[in-house]
Amino acid sequence: MSELPDDASLKVYAATDPERLHDLARAADTARAIGKLSELLADQQSREATDWAIRLAERLGEEREPGVWRPVVRRIAWQLAQRPSIVHLKPQFEKHVPVSLDDPGTEVRACLLYEMALRFGLGRRHDEVYVAYGEALRVLGHPLAWLPLGSLYFESRLRRGASMEGLMLGSRTPEQLRLAYPEPPPTDGGARAGRTARRVPDETRAEAATEAFAPLGQYEAAFYTLPEPLDPADFNAALLAELDAECLEAVTSDTITAVHTTADDLADDFFTAAFGGGLWTEPLHGAYARLLTWRSLYAVMDLDTGASHYDAVRLASDHRWLRFALSRYTANRWFHGDFTDAGFACLDPTRTRVAVIAVTETD
Repeated sequence: MSELPDDASLKVYAATDPERLHDLARAADTARAIGKLSELLADQQSREATDWAIRLAERLGEEREPGVWRPVVRRIAWQLAQRPSIVHLKPQFEKHVPVSLDDPGTEVRACLLYEMALRFGLGRRHDEVYVAYGEALRVLGHPLAWLPLGSLYFESRLRRGASMEGLMLGSRTPEQLRLAYPEPPPTDGGARAGRTARRVPDETRAEAATEAFAPLGQYEAAFYTLPEPLDPADFNAALLAELDAECLEAVTSDTITAVHTTADDLADDFFTAAFGGGLWTEPLHGAYARLLTWRSLYAVMDLDTGASHYDAVRLASDHRWLRFALSRYTANRWFHGDFTDAGFACLDPTRTRVAVIAVTETD
């Protein structure tokens, strides 16, 4: 296509002639140009601009390869849900019936519905149209329909993260952890328990547990059973230092810092990693990042996906959680010590099963 009009003209078109932006985006030959035009269109809060933004997402799905279309659709849905009011979004669900997972209109609205669910919370008495659309998606088997339309208090950190495009998962040093979290001291009992831990291979569970970290460079999930219930006081750095996970290679209780945390801390890291993507991967934005967050959290706790999200939150509080970080310049070579390093451990309510999950990335 010919060169785009200047930015000032594009902003005028967005405000006065959104159809023109729609036409320019359909004719664009680069993902960057499509993204720029769709952003200008989605940022407008008029009903007309909303209609053309949705129409653009639908038609890109009909005309472009999934690798080009899906990132744009997810971003358009995220942008539309950032506005302070959803008044002009409701008609999109009133006039469309989801009939097929292959229909671009269904995917566009599924993303939008669950972006709205995270940001605003849906399912109240006056939200019947959203509830009905979510139920229709569930019947079709759309993956996002597993998520609740209500916005859980547990997800408050996810909602904050979903408002900040460009946010990427970073690292916390041992010093930062000690300042922000309570640190249980290493114990001999922890070291003994770590030496008796038996690793339980489970590739399916490991893949599910790391799904949210998959956009980043390197990740691991490892699962262990203990011969007897662990004293909660022994769930500490000394235990982790004895485990044979690759991410804990060459670690000692002197070079690892482990602090007490809660499940929403891990969920926040899951969400941030999936929402922003890695250095070389596309961001998923809110709806799919939320999906991967819950899938991974369920797998870490070894919950059946038939359990409700409300039950999952309740059960998460029965688990014990550690966040860990390694000192710089140790013999460990798994963590890059560069762009992103994060590690967590989870002790189940029986105190006999431990899960370790970690991620690292470098440019």
